[in-house]
Amino acid sequence: MTVLRVLLREFRRALPPTLFFLVTFHIGVLIRHLDEEGYGITPGRSAMATISALVLGKLYLLLDERRLANLFADRPLILAVLWKTLLYGSLASLAIVAEDVLPPLFREHASPGAAWRQYTASIVWPLFWSNHLFMALTVFAFSTASELARVIGRRQILALFFGPRRAGHAPPAAPARDPFQASAGIAADAPRPPGRQPRRP
Repeated sequence: MTVLRVLLREFRRALPPTLFFLVTFHIGVLIRHLDEEGYGITPGRSAMATISALVLGKLYLLLDERRLANLFADRPLILAVLWKTLLYGSLASLAIVAEDVLPPLFREHASPGAAWRQYTASIVWPLFWSNHLFMALTVFAFSTASELARVIGRRQILALFFGPRRAGHAPPAAPARDPFQASAGIAADAPRPPGRQPRRP
C-alpha cells in the first residue's frame, strides 16, 4: 500500500510538467515542419516529442528539488521565474535539437559529425527561431505559474481559477455634500474655512 501511495504521489507530481512539455513539443514539431506537406506530423516525430516530454518531465522533478533550480528562492519572485526559465528553456532547446540530430544516428548509422552537418544544412532559420522563441515564452509562463503555486498554494490557485466566484460588493457611496460645499464647488472631504460654518436647524 505504501508503494502504491508513493507511485501515485510521484505520478501526480510528474503529470503537470510532463503534460506541459508534451503539448509544447508537439506544437514545436508543427512549427518546425510547417513548410512540409501535411505539416510534417509523422508517427516518428510524434514519438520523439513524447519521449522528450517524458524525459524532461522527470528531469524537471529532479532539478526542481535541487539547490541549482532554487538559487533565488528567497529573492523577489521575478528572479526565480527568470532563472528557471533560463534553466528549463535551455534543456527544452537541447531536446528540440536532439529530436532532429538523433534520428540519423540510429536510422542511417551516421557519425555524430555527419548527423550534425545534416541537421544544420536542413535548418530553416525563421522556423528555428520562432520555435525556440515559442518554447522560451511557454517555459516562462509555466515557471510563473509554478512559482505562484509554490508561494500562494496550489489549492488556492485552483480555487481562484475554477472555484465559485463571490458576488462583489457594491462600491461605497460618495459622501454627501452639504449646501455650503455644493454651492461653492468644494469637495466633500475638503476642510471648511473658519468662520463660515453652515447653520444647524
